[in-house]
Amino acid sequence: AALIALRDVRLARHNLDFVDHLRMDLVAAIAAAPWRRMPAAKRSDVEHTINTDIKRVQVGTNQALRGGASIALVLTQLIVAVIISWKLTLVAVVSLGLIALALLPRILAARRLGAQSTNVGRRSHDLLVRFLSGLKLYKAHGFETAFVERYGDSLASMRKRAFEFAEVQAGVAFAGQ
Repeated sequence: AALIALRDVRLARHNLDFVDHLRMDLVAAIAAAPWRRMPAAKRSDVEHTINTDIKRVQVGTNQALRGGASIALVLTQLIVAVIISWKLTLVAVVSLGLIALALLPRILAARRLGAQSTNVGRRSHDLLVRFLSGLKLYKAHGFETAFVERYGDSLASMRKRAFEFAEVQAGVAFAGQ
């Protein structure tokens, strides 16, 4: 248990260092970009990338780091299993391969849903940034209610994508058990 706790702390440190470095590189690139290219980048997309997309990279990096540690553990278990019974180990490996092939459509669906979530999140963030930037005009013309409804629709769309992703992820996890 102590080794697992130590591993988790070190993995978290590596993950945070990597993500912070990535975020700083992105901000430095934006700061160094020629001014003539800046109008082409929507402010809300830049903000979304720096905050939300980098957070998703952090989650993915965490999974990749943990996956590497898990692979080492599985290889150790595989060696022990081969020593105990190579025939049963072969059956187990073939079974896992077949399960992986069966899960491929779900994995591809998760990738598609992730891309859709990014697009929906960017649109929602853009809507919020434009509202906050023009808040005085929205209030002066009485458009607050219309914004709240559009933003609610945007959040519902994000929630729908997140739930669809959770369903796919749960199906993969269930099959992997």
